[in-house]
Amino acid sequence: MLNTEWNKQSEFAQNLKLIVLATILGTLYSVALIKSAIIPANVDWLINVKDPSQHYLSWVFYQQDLNWYFPLTFTSRLLYPTGIAISYTDALPLFAVIAKIFTTEPFQYFGLSIVINHVLQLFFGFKIGQVISRNNFIYSLLSGLVILLCPPLTWRLVGHIALANFWLIVCVLWLYLKEYQAYNFNQVVLPQMFLSFLVGGIHVYLVPMIFSITAATYFKLYLFKEINLPQLFRWTIYTLIPLLLAWLIFGYLSSASTTESEGYGILSMNLLAPINSMGLSIILPKLPIAFSEQSEGFNYLGLGVILLIIPNILHIKRSWYKLWQPNLLPLTVVCILLTLFAISSTVTLGPYIILAIPLPEFILKCFSIFRATGRFFWPVNIAITIGVLAITYQYWQKWRAIILVILILCIQYVDLAPLRSDIRYWTNRELQPLPLVSPLWRELGENHQKLIVLPAYQCGVEETPLGEFRAFAFIATQQKMMLNSFQASRLSPDAGEIHCEELPKQAKAGNLEADAAYVFTPEFYNEIDKDKITSHSCKSVDGLILCTHQISAKSKTNPGKTSSPDNFCGLGKISTS
Repeated sequence: MLNTEWNKQSEFAQNLKLIVLATILGTLYSVALIKSAIIPANVDWLINVKDPSQHYLSWVFYQQDLNWYFPLTFTSRLLYPTGIAISYTDALPLFAVIAKIFTTEPFQYFGLSIVINHVLQLFFGFKIGQVISRNNFIYSLLSGLVILLCPPLTWRLVGHIALANFWLIVCVLWLYLKEYQAYNFNQVVLPQMFLSFLVGGIHVYLVPMIFSITAATYFKLYLFKEINLPQLFRWTIYTLIPLLLAWLIFGYLSSASTTESEGYGILSMNLLAPINSMGLSIILPKLPIAFSEQSEGFNYLGLGVILLIIPNILHIKRSWYKLWQPNLLPLTVVCILLTLFAISSTVTLGPYIILAIPLPEFILKCFSIFRATGRFFWPVNIAITIGVLAITYQYWQKWRAIILVILILCIQYVDLAPLRSDIRYWTNRELQPLPLVSPLWRELGENHQKLIVLPAYQCGVEETPLGEFRAFAFIATQQKMMLNSFQASRLSPDAGEIHCEELPKQAKAGNLEADAAYVFTPEFYNEIDKDKITSHSCKSVDGLILCTHQISAKSKTNPGKTSSPDNFCGLGKISTS
């Protein structure tokens, strides 16, 4: 009865109700999962972990920059003196540009982005459910909920929030699977172009995943003779244009992209990844992996989806040939290619390396651009879930299929309790004290516009003061100072030379900028020609060497000693406990 009434409604009315339902359920799920992290003024949860602190603090530097540049995400206040586009700090550039226009400090949009992600993942999961169940209302809702509980999505909320935008993958899979009223530019290409621009402003790693499925969509239409070969090429180019435009606007085409990264073959997917819970299941154990870095290839399907495969094994075998029919062939090929790339040339099974294929240097350099290849199985992970849901609906009686998926949904949710608990811990933990406790640190902004830390973090984690960037970024953002030392995913050779050679060379020669406070390791300070330092006074503070242009009399205490510790709280503010 419910399904009959549902099918009588127009597509617009159905979509409107699905959007409302997805908004309610997605928001409730987000609140239950990350709680107060949704509140824009709550920034503490972003400071406790290295990667989220990188994303958030780079956004604060960008927000404090009153000037606008091109690309729009560029700021001169971070990685002084070269500056940087915060696209390379994974700060969700699309959100950052919008938030800079409309918000004031303190403000974080990362919690809101998680809510939006869950809402859209649920909505497009509903839409995929409509496709595989021929618009069965209940089965569509259940399918969307199963897709929402995709374990890699939830796991990504700990460190790389920008990468958690799995809704883009679900959306492009829906665009592949759906039936179009007409195979023309407006119906087929415009949605892909819009999606292309969005992914270009969110995270570069998602681009190959999305675009490969987009290309598969066009090729499927070509196989069905809905479009000809010239149209195929034109539509592909049309879809590339907004992507390149987004990269240009948000700074991905800046010179910072000229370096390769290490890690290819290690940040990969283990062959056991789909059944390896990595200790985040309430039932299935953690399986050994070849490298600790293979956590980047976390692709657990979830116990519910795994159990749904078991009663459908014969049906899957019976349906295997469909993967090679024209309607699924392009997607099948893309999934195979993504899987091979995720596994990398170093093939691992549990703790064992079973095959290591040597690659030519130029191919290795190309692959190293996307060094964390284990991530590229995400679309396949979701496609497997969709495929099993589709087979269940096709081969089981409808009411049995619904009951089975309800059972599987409950199992999936219960099984992932440790994963959700882990997310709650990291997103609701109180702000941890940082190691700089002297009151001298909070006076730097009175007489200095810049904080220069040498050696800089981006030039070597082992050599930089404290072995981190967060503490100094707090000081700089708290006092609205420019900073040279930070974590960036890419650094051009020219910028690297300035940060890692020219700045240290100037400092060692005693040539210190009058409007800058300097922080050195004792080892670096020993290499400085101290006789030539006439503009700054240097002293030992918290085990580091702090050189300031002017030090107030009240601050002249014993080096590195304070009467009581200070803790950073909130937006880098210091309070005495």
